[in-house]
Order: sequence, then C-alpha cells, then structure tokens
Amino acid sequence: MSLPASPVARLVYHRAPSRQRAGLDGGQKRAIPMRGFGVRNLKRFLLVIAALITAVSGWMIASMAPAGAAVCEGERDVEHHLRFSNTGGPSELCLPDFLNGTDLLWCDNNFNGDDPVWFDSTTADWIDYNTGLFFHFGRPGDIPVCGDWNGDGRDGIGVVRGATWFLRNAISGGPANVQFNYGRAGDVPLAGDWNADGRDTPGVRRENVWFLRNALSGGAAQLQFSYGRPDDLPLVGDYNGDRRDTPGVVRGREWFLRNSNTGGVANVQFTYGRVDELFWASADFFRRGIDTPIISRQVVVSGATADSGAARAPDWNRTLKR
Repeated sequence: MSLPASPVARLVYHRAPSRQRAGLDGGQKRAIPMRGFGVRNLKRFLLVIAALITAVSGWMIASMAPAGAAVCEGERDVEHHLRFSNTGGPSELCLPDFLNGTDLLWCDNNFNGDDPVWFDSTTADWIDYNTGLFFHFGRPGDIPVCGDWNGDGRDGIGVVRGATWFLRNAISGGPANVQFNYGRAGDVPLAGDWNADGRDTPGVRRENVWFLRNALSGGAAQLQFSYGRPDDLPLVGDYNGDRRDTPGVVRGREWFLRNSNTGGVANVQFTYGRVDELFWASADFFRRGIDTPIISRQVVVSGATADSGAARAPDWNRTLKR
C-alpha cells in the first residue's frame, strides 16, 4: 500500500482465523488532490447521499439490525460494515456483496477510494469491482496483496508464494512487473508505504515481530519492531492522515492501532464488530486520506444462495462509484 504526497489511504484485510490460512490480505490507496467540483467530487457527493439514505433506512427498520447500525439494502452473502472514524460504535454504511473468493482486499485503481478486490486461492482468479474485470494472476495457494508499487497513484496487485513476491502494476492479468524474495515461507505478508514516499513496499510479520522494507527488492529490513501478540490479526493503514502506513492488530473485537512504525502501546484502541467476522480491514473507502475500520460479515440468505453461479459485482458499485 502506498500513499502519495497528498493524503494517502491504505488498507489491510484479514480473514477469520477459522477460515484463513496464515496470511494477510492487504492493500492501499493513495489520495490525490482534487480541484474544482469535478466528477470525483460528484462521486463523493453521491456516496454521502447513499450513506444518508442507508442511515435513514437503518432508523426505519432498526429491528432488523443491531441498534444504530447501518442496514444493507438487498440480500447478498456478505455485508461490508464501514465506519468513518477510528472509534467504536455502530456501522455508518453497509454494502451488500457476493462471496466471490477466499480472500478480500480493498484497493484503489481509479483515484476513487478503496473498493473490494476478491481473490480465490483455490483457482487464483480475481474480480475487480471498479472495472467488473475477471482475470487470472498467480497460482492456487498464493497469498494476495495490493499496493501502489510504482508511485502512479493507482494500486496494482501481487501474490506471495513462499518467500517470493510477484507484483504487477495494474489490477489485471499478465506477467509480474517485479519479482523478488523477502521474508520466509510462513510469514504474514504485508504491503504499505512505511516512509511516506508514495510507494508501497513489502513487509512481513513473524509471530509478533514486524520486518518492513522501503524498496521492492530482497534484502534486510529497514524497520524491525515487536507489536501485538502472535495470535492477533495484523492490519496496515494510515490511521492519522500523515501519509505513512503503520501497524495495527485486531484481538477479538478490540482494535489496537499505532501511528508509528515502532513497538509500544496503541495510540488508538476501540471495539468494533464481532469475534466471528469473515474479514477485518482498514481502508479509505471515501478517499479522505485516512484508513478506518471495515468488517465483512457472512450472512444467511433466504432461498437460493445469492452467489450461485458466476462471480459478479453488486449493483451498488455501479451506481455509487461511477
């Protein structure tokens, strides 16, 4: 994940321990200055309107959801519950989704904020919601990552296979643009802009020790520190808008976020979600330059399974983000 000279966004998503191999899904975003109202601000305006509509709907049918929580419109297999500050409380926006893979990343390839990018570790197939593109990259069993590898403000994808990283500068199929070895097999791969230079570079977590590198190459870590506990779920994000990605962990329902790449106590701690969520993430959906919590929850759909058949993007993506 990388952020540009303007506020950047970053995200990392973790799958529930009972359903995930040792691995982390991470991504990042970059915030670009906006001039005038323009199409991008129009999109943001539409998203705000959608959030208000969702909030009103939640008030009208509160009996169907936790008190105060945003309510998803339409039945799908997965609900993404977003908050727009690093605090506990009810979700402020709910997005219904199809269960389109085994791993979920939040990536930005169009300067419009983080959107879901699904990866299926059984087939190495991907789906990008921004483009509606289905493609193949990597091999079954790879661990997916995403980030701005070349500093152009758009996220690309990557896979980690053992200790070998294969990175591509676009969210599409094709050959890797960069390949190198970093970390060890069994490490949790991470991606972030550790030094605020606008480019995402690799990191790994081993037990509770973080090893971060500021170049897309093998070699020694430039930053090494201990944070969290070995069984915590790791996150990466820019939690305070300084364009630098830093560590976070989720422990049960508790989020512990730190604003520097050092060991120590959490700068921010709050409770959000349940212990049985499908994925945990920190992402910048509105491209405000700060990453905030997202939990993804699998839900029971009445009647036929909502994701039966080919993978697909939900309607909200087309109506709100285009």
